[in-house]
Amino acid sequence: LGGVGFMWKDVLQKNVDCGGFHVQLGLGDQIYGDRLWREVPLLKQWLAMSGRDNKKNVQWTARHEEDVAHAYFHFYTSHFDQPFMREAFAQIPHVLQINDHDIFDGYGSYPDYMQSSPIFKNIGRIATEMYLLFQHHATTEMMRNIRTDNDIFTITGTGWHFVKYLGPAMAVVGPDCRS
Repeated sequence: LGGVGFMWKDVLQKNVDCGGFHVQLGLGDQIYGDRLWREVPLLKQWLAMSGRDNKKNVQWTARHEEDVAHAYFHFYTSHFDQPFMREAFAQIPHVLQINDHDIFDGYGSYPDYMQSSPIFKNIGRIATEMYLLFQHHATTEMMRNIRTDNDIFTITGTGWHFVKYLGPAMAVVGPDCRS
């Protein structure tokens, strides 16, 4: 139907027509990190390995860190810089929730030997850092230290959950159901 730009162009027009939206809610899947496994050679090699113990014991390296961080940075900058989308995000306040695809498909529901492996744990960490940076304009440290009655952002286990008050009679609850 012409790509994501046309949807955002329509959102911008509706924003003008109604006198301005109060907020836009993103309920996850703002980006699709699934392509990480196809585009990062070290991760393609890891996927091709046979044996549960082999995958579980692969150590995270500085090269993994650089390649995965670069990939997520590119996913966000290339997606959020699309025409009309960037304008909508600049003009309409937004609250965005993380979902598995913001990391990669199914994250949080894999068998424990994979989910607790250095590869998965560090991919999840980097994806969450990029989510906080691009979707909340914050860092992990900033979010850990939030102390306000209007915004609650909490970490339970490995999950990132929030309550965002949008006025005296409305709040958005964002449970992290995947990490």
